[in-house]
Amino acid sequence: MTMKKTFGTVMASSLVLAVFSLTPALQSQTGASVPKNSVVASVDARSDFATTIERQMRAKGVDAKVQLAGESLNVLQVEWPAVHRSNIYTFVTSPAAGQALGMGFESVVFTNGNQRWEYNLRRESMISSPENL
Repeated sequence: MTMKKTFGTVMASSLVLAVFSLTPALQSQTGASVPKNSVVASVDARSDFATTIERQMRAKGVDAKVQLAGESLNVLQVEWPAVHRSNIYTFVTSPAAGQALGMGFESVVFTNGNQRWEYNLRRESMISSPENL
């Protein structure tokens, strides 16, 4: 791996860690002050949560698209061309994962176009698969 690519990976990971460490601010911005295991947030609150995360990531230079998915709009989908397993680990161990669960999200799906990682928030487990099955 070249020095430039390694530096880019380290910077992206650092940016994501910074974004997810700022997620307590999401509660005040989205009005979401729900208990960790309470599923009372509306679809609008979940949409605001996704929008805020996307804005924060883009402000830090991370090219990611964050949106709601699933029949009940309870899947947080993150499309990020440069995502790595370390970025996913940073998210699932951050306060943002607990907040997402408390807002009614069941899972978070990360994709880079080639690979898909689905993290089940309740079971705290992840499934990885090729994007195009």
